[in-house]
Amino acid sequence: METKDMVRDDDIVRATVAHIKLTAEDYAAVKEARRRNPLLHVDHYALGCRNAEETRKFYEDLLGLPLVNALVLDDPFSNDGTQYCHFFFEMANGNFLAFFDHDKAFKPDDFKPRSGWHQHIALEVSDDETVQAYRRKLTAAGVDSNYIDHGMYHSLYFNDPNGINLEITYKTQGTAEHEVKARKVARSLLDAWTSKHAGT
Repeated sequence: METKDMVRDDDIVRATVAHIKLTAEDYAAVKEARRRNPLLHVDHYALGCRNAEETRKFYEDLLGLPLVNALVLDDPFSNDGTQYCHFFFEMANGNFLAFFDHDKAFKPDDFKPRSGWHQHIALEVSDDETVQAYRRKLTAAGVDSNYIDHGMYHSLYFNDPNGINLEITYKTQGTAEHEVKARKVARSLLDAWTSKHAGT
């Protein structure tokens, strides 16, 4: 299947923070804010799936995330002996993508692909060559994908067998600085958006 390319002007991403000057105190404030945050990281993100083995093949065999845990458990919300399988794939930093295979919990419509605007999971890689390697691998497996050069991010968008929107993304040089600048104006930009869209 054919993949699509979409190139966007990277200045759109940088424009809102380009004028901001950073100091050593700005970087120290980021470290301190992270140190004080009691929520350390996402341990796992759990999703429904239509078929455990189909999902395993996609995430382990195609994307390369090892299956590290599988639990068969009784459904605590039913009294009819229903069981489900909860299984986990590990990422390089020790975080997990997890899935539920549960016949009674989901309907076929739950697995229809939706727009990436609805929700998606972004998985970071270390360089654009890795993004392109996944692009080739997905194409060879018959999985449609869209590659977008956002300037600050190079992103490959596609769906898993359960209709889940996924992104493989690489942060380009300068993205870290952009993110520190963005913290300084994030609230004012969000407030302006909220004010503009109030009552619409």
